[in-house]
Amino acid sequence: MRRMAVVINQKAGSIAMQQEPGILARMVDLFRGFGVAAEVELLEVDRMAETARQAIAGKWDALVAGGGDGTVSALAGILAGTKIPLGVLPLGTYNHFAKDLNVPLDLENAIRSVALSEPRPVDLAEVNKHFFVNNSSIGIYPHAVEEREMMRRQTKLSKQVLMIWAAVKVLFRRPLVRVRLEMLEEQVKRTTPFVFVGNNCYSLGLTADKLRPCLDGGCLFVLAARDVGFWSLGRLAWRALRNRLRESEELDLWRTRELVIRTHRRHMRVSLDGEVLRLQTPLHYRIHPQALQVIAPA
Repeated sequence: MRRMAVVINQKAGSIAMQQEPGILARMVDLFRGFGVAAEVELLEVDRMAETARQAIAGKWDALVAGGGDGTVSALAGILAGTKIPLGVLPLGTYNHFAKDLNVPLDLENAIRSVALSEPRPVDLAEVNKHFFVNNSSIGIYPHAVEEREMMRRQTKLSKQVLMIWAAVKVLFRRPLVRVRLEMLEEQVKRTTPFVFVGNNCYSLGLTADKLRPCLDGGCLFVLAARDVGFWSLGRLAWRALRNRLRESEELDLWRTRELVIRTHRRHMRVSLDGEVLRLQTPLHYRIHPQALQVIAPA
């Protein structure tokens, strides 16, 4: 019988909302029903790292992350380059990585998927030694995330509603960053409201079921908006909602394996899978092909 450590982020969106009595014991029973001996713990993110290190040391056959994309990203960075596979239970707010892995979003079928699927390799991306599974960006989005978190302390509205509200407020301020993008293929200068860096290519449709057709293409997907006004950014958002963002003339797209973002600022706010860090510049992005083993449907 395979042994899996299942660590659940106690602040995960669905756990916080459901507060389902006996949910941990129910998870243990579900895993056992699919032939897996699971130890399930509800932990803070910082304490999950110790369980990941125990898995690397051989105590567990696999590690399963229950939470959102930030939780998955934190554990993926620890397991990068090892043979220990990572499973995902989509218990967060958005769960983009789980969707791109074809993991079902309901708990029972997600556990079935983790218990019965075989490990397979996917790519990881990194900026300044910080790994991410989905994407990273500078400009509007990190500012909007910080604005959203400030509003969360003052209201009980959902993260989705607050994110829209925060994005509109930031758009009106129209923060611009002056950068030089250095790729293996070319170098360009931009004054832009945002630069987006994806772990593999994105569909550019906010409402698409899957945002990425594959997770092992071995490339960074770089997207930068030109210096556009508020209404132009509004049109970009409208096209994204209609899955027609590729038609926009206000965007530049590149695919590369490495990217350096230089700016006159010594530090920049950088989003990594929904979390915001303040990183020293320049920002050096790399793709790490097949650096992470995941347990997910083929």
